[in-house]
Amino acid sequence: MVAAVQARYVGMYWPGLVLGRHGKKDKASEDVLEEKLTGLAVELNKSGERKGGMKKQHLRHVEKDVLIPKIMREKARERCSEQVQDFTKCCKDSGILMVVKCRKENSALKECLTAYYNDPAFYEECKMEYLKEREEFRKTGIPTKKRLQKLPTSM
Repeated sequence: MVAAVQARYVGMYWPGLVLGRHGKKDKASEDVLEEKLTGLAVELNKSGERKGGMKKQHLRHVEKDVLIPKIMREKARERCSEQVQDFTKCCKDSGILMVVKCRKENSALKECLTAYYNDPAFYEECKMEYLKEREEFRKTGIPTKKRLQKLPTSM
């Protein structure tokens, strides 16, 4: 099916490639067509690998600059939960004067979060988690949030 669509596409630009000498498809014209198509598009096999066996791991700009840092922030907050709780408690107790009274807690929280944000191993961990979620979405078509929701037991 895909080859037929590609053949029609190529046929618009290289009419002699799609059909053989007598107006019928033959093996030689299909081989030439396949050679031309490799320059136009990279075919992926079912496991998401390119023909050479290399995994497709390219990240878009939005993934690098928005989605992976979002996962990093969430995980860093979990790992710095003690500092987050201390800062939150201080802010609730201080009211309007929190800017002055909670400097120590705020600097401890910033220090903890910055340590995670600047750690290349932590970035790679979050990147791999994102790639795993993306691969799962591409297989199922169901976002992670909906996949993790529990189904109702009775209808």
